[in-house]
Amino acid sequence: MITTEQSSSVVVDLGSHSVKAGLGGEDAPTTIFPSDVGLLPGSVAGPAAKPQLVMGTEELAVRRDHMPVRTPFDDRGAVENWEILEALLRRVVEGEAGLSAREQPLLLSQPMAASTAQRERLLSLCFESLGCPAVFLAKAPVLAAFAMGQQTALVIESGHSSTTVTPVHEGFALARPSARSSRAGLSLSLNVLQAAEFLASTPLRPRYTVTRKRAASGATETVVHEYLETDPSYRRWSLMEVAEGIKEQLLTVSETPLAETECSELPSASYTLPDGSCISMGKDRAVLPEALFTLPDSGVGHLVRQCVQACDEDIRASMCKSMLLVGGTTLLRGYKERLENEVKHLLPSVVKPAPVLAASSAAERKNAVWMGGSILSSLGSFQQLWVSQADFKESGASVVHRRCP
Repeated sequence: MITTEQSSSVVVDLGSHSVKAGLGGEDAPTTIFPSDVGLLPGSVAGPAAKPQLVMGTEELAVRRDHMPVRTPFDDRGAVENWEILEALLRRVVEGEAGLSAREQPLLLSQPMAASTAQRERLLSLCFESLGCPAVFLAKAPVLAAFAMGQQTALVIESGHSSTTVTPVHEGFALARPSARSSRAGLSLSLNVLQAAEFLASTPLRPRYTVTRKRAASGATETVVHEYLETDPSYRRWSLMEVAEGIKEQLLTVSETPLAETECSELPSASYTLPDGSCISMGKDRAVLPEALFTLPDSGVGHLVRQCVQACDEDIRASMCKSMLLVGGTTLLRGYKERLENEVKHLLPSVVKPAPVLAASSAAERKNAVWMGGSILSSLGSFQQLWVSQADFKESGASVVHRRCP
């Protein structure tokens, strides 16, 4: 058991887009940096040479020759590359932004997609490789519900790699009725990138290829650099940043399924690209986000219906009375209003869903999972739930299933 005096903990939300870390009890994470890393060729030649990992927002922004970009997660948000994951965690454990999980308990979020074997491996990594004194692995939907002050709720999360709908009942995430789709921020950004490349008058360029200098006449000139030694994955990663900017600034969600007449009436909006040119987007502003809602098997409203119908009858009403909306993709203009209209029409007539609850602050919605971990880890009643080094040595990695359900 961790005493109250020792309970200042490090909370880490391992998202497919970014890693958020900070101290338990705080209102916001201390540091946020990309989950993607760059791989530089090792300084030692030979087949055993390991690449140097480039991590962090500012570090990744610097283009380097022959540096591919990789993520530790697969398309379901489960860990695929454990070496990269360990490096990301080590960045936090060894003092990123003043944090140190070598001396403090570590609370980690995990997606519902994490398997039994992955949960055991992550616990082992924290104790054996990182030297953490105590660890707790928490399901992301449970933490999101805690952030909204709920222990029983239907958590609708649309982030980078997936949209998930998970029932949380009395503090426990129910895996069997949960529903998931890959239609989320990443798939939408890919569609935005494709549309932007079609609309742009010149080839779409990443930010690193463009610099500006002042000419002798006093005018500002744009200089384009090709950088032929850039790895294709890094170029793609940089273009996706441009696409995300377009997505956040221009896209809007219609409150009801779009009709052709509505598309033609939508005013155009422009976005300034890194090279100074502009693209103007008209009906695509509303057409592109429709894929998040209209596909019968993966639209978010359909996921809600699927999940509610899969719940036991005695908890369906409580799920519909407390629907929580979290994740960065839900910040699209009109997303919440569209979802409310969708569930009214898709849920059985005997069920009357309450208005969807969502934080008004963008930061709170993006960081909901981390904030829930911060709240949970600072509760006095939680301190007895930490898995300690002694627990791990006595019971092995399987202790995670008993202590971190």
